[in-house]
Amino acid sequence: MKEFDCDIFCDRVISLFGDVGQVELSQKIGISQGVISAIKNKKAKAPASDTVFKIARHFNVSSDWLLGLSDFATPDTDTRANIKAVCEYTGLSVRSVIALKGPLCGELVDKATVNKVIESSEFWAFIRRMKNKLEEEQ
Repeated sequence: MKEFDCDIFCDRVISLFGDVGQVELSQKIGISQGVISAIKNKKAKAPASDTVFKIARHFNVSSDWLLGLSDFATPDTDTRANIKAVCEYTGLSVRSVIALKGPLCGELVDKATVNKVIESSEFWAFIRRMKNKLEEEQ
């Protein structure tokens, strides 16, 4: 049985919180400022089921995703099918595809930049160096 992973839970919830203050979050979500503080400081214990429910409902994400039991933030079956198809086609992991679609592409860096990086010869030289380094470490 998989045990609760505070880092996964806190990182995912923190990513949802953004820059909103603890008082506002507490009022909007309906959980105490103490719980929000514990999450933001990565000191959270296994959360109560109603806390997970309230966070998931407020941000429209899966409770399984919050708890690290799923790589899919939303329960959208069409999205899951599309991600699985991309994984099968490319050989990439679910986490890699989600990273490319989510925070990496569109939030941190625009899609045009990601495309330019991946299409550049420097990127592939870097990938070859990393592959060699990882093989040496094994």
